[in-house]
Amino acid sequence: MEDKAKVATEWNDKGNELSEAGEEEEAIECYDEAIALSPNFDSTWYNKGRSLSALGRDDEAIECYDEAIRINPEDAEYFYYKSISLGKMKMDEEARVFRNKALGLNPHIAALMEKKGRNEEGAGYSSGFLSDKPRVERTSNNNQSSLSYHRGANQSGSKYPAIEGLIGIFRGVATLCIVLMVLTGMIVFIMIISTSQYVGGAGVIGIIAIGLGIELLLGLCWLLTKAFSELFQVFIDIEENTRKK
Repeated sequence: MEDKAKVATEWNDKGNELSEAGEEEEAIECYDEAIALSPNFDSTWYNKGRSLSALGRDDEAIECYDEAIRINPEDAEYFYYKSISLGKMKMDEEARVFRNKALGLNPHIAALMEKKGRNEEGAGYSSGFLSDKPRVERTSNNNQSSLSYHRGANQSGSKYPAIEGLIGIFRGVATLCIVLMVLTGMIVFIMIISTSQYVGGAGVIGIIAIGLGIELLLGLCWLLTKAFSELFQVFIDIEENTRKK
């Protein structure tokens, strides 16, 4: 199994080299070899998608991005570049949906990519979607940055999995708090309607007070989890920028 992964990585890296030389068709053949050996390398699917997009075959590129997303749905970059291919195909509404998903995973992704020289405005897209320019990469065999379209096969896109896991938990809790706040409001309203004639004015006030107390606690929980998730995300972005300068 390890031998297959090693050979797949070599095919992926060879594909990267060919792509950098402008030989996208040959690069795609290498990515296909890598995928045949290790179909769960999300970065290889992503790399193939980038090469297909460079050839103007964005419908096929989208299929590759979909595979990368299926394997690793936490990488904002996959959603982002799918949105670019959709934008190139004039599918503006769908492109906007996937760009928003990318921003939901990483609110700073657009600014980071522009700052790293990965994209620039315009270049033949409808609705002002960012163009498909070379990206900064750390290949699987080299920790130094080099200008390339692609990733090393073993690079999942995350250098801080533990922190990103915490961010996901905080965001999940924040979403849960919102749902519980809505449910609490509905329950309090139903209780007031159904029991007001039995408990009197004082009872209604008590129900409202309890409901407000629960809403306040849930709101505080939402605020804290949202703040922590944003704080950790800013930390990751600062570290990424510092490491790549």
